[in-house]
Amino acid sequence: MTYRQKRDAAKRAIGAYNKKQTDEAKQVDIEAFVQALVDAGGTDDASLQDCSFEDLEEFGLPKLLAKKVAKTFREKKKKKDEDEGAPYVSGKKAKRMSIKQLLRVYDPREPDNEVGKLLGQKSQGKACIVFTNSGEVNVAASHSLFAEIREHYPERDTITVDGKPRKVYKIGQRPDQLGNVNPLYPRELLYPDGTCGQTNRSWSAVPYEVRAIIFLAVTETNEISISGISDAHGILDLVVSGAGEAVETKIRQRFSKASVRFDELKGLGNPPSLKRGLNGTGIGIGPKNDPFSPGGSGHTSY
Repeated sequence: MTYRQKRDAAKRAIGAYNKKQTDEAKQVDIEAFVQALVDAGGTDDASLQDCSFEDLEEFGLPKLLAKKVAKTFREKKKKKDEDEGAPYVSGKKAKRMSIKQLLRVYDPREPDNEVGKLLGQKSQGKACIVFTNSGEVNVAASHSLFAEIREHYPERDTITVDGKPRKVYKIGQRPDQLGNVNPLYPRELLYPDGTCGQTNRSWSAVPYEVRAIIFLAVTETNEISISGISDAHGILDLVVSGAGEAVETKIRQRFSKASVRFDELKGLGNPPSLKRGLNGTGIGIGPKNDPFSPGGSGHTSY
């Protein structure tokens, strides 16, 4: 099963549960569940396979349903699934389709196929795509934005859908494109392998707690000031010199104000964000949702 198939299977399982649950107060809000899953980093097949049923309980599922969904999420992707994506649409067929038809088959993971190319041309490079909580294209809202573009209205940053503001994306952008914030250069993102673009050194083996304290020492307590590349290398020498608890203890002692601040935020259930959207959106993800961290929870925006 693909990522999308697994998520759809989870929604069907929840829907079946809700039909049998006569007490409406105990029914599961499917959209809220999917949003919690995505917020926690469940944006690809690998992350779903790592989900435990305890994680799914935290997202609002009752225990036995959570076990059922977790079993589905742990299924390995088969070879035939790897080639499954958006349905193939030839260039000739795409040109005969309406905007609404194109939006129905548009896959933001494949913006370079014939559908994506055509929508990119018709949108004139402007933001025009709205997503639902579950990460699907909201066809109705997106179609209305295309109508505005045709009438030469300026593009929007957000649009209100069902009473809630939604960010508007350009063709090829997605809300689940997240990167790890560079603790020493918070306005920059680390590369996917954890490498810092300034020092060319990796943070991938550094625990969440250590990175978060360094982040706070730079952004809040001013215990770290990076005035040159040698300063950054000096801090990295500290965080990679040793393992686990010993490094954390050393960092906490060296940056005591940031250490105290981290514990305060964690105690409030709101530890610092170390995730940000690749397209510029700030999405706060706490340690439980952090690929470098084995545990924890909470989120905030930066």
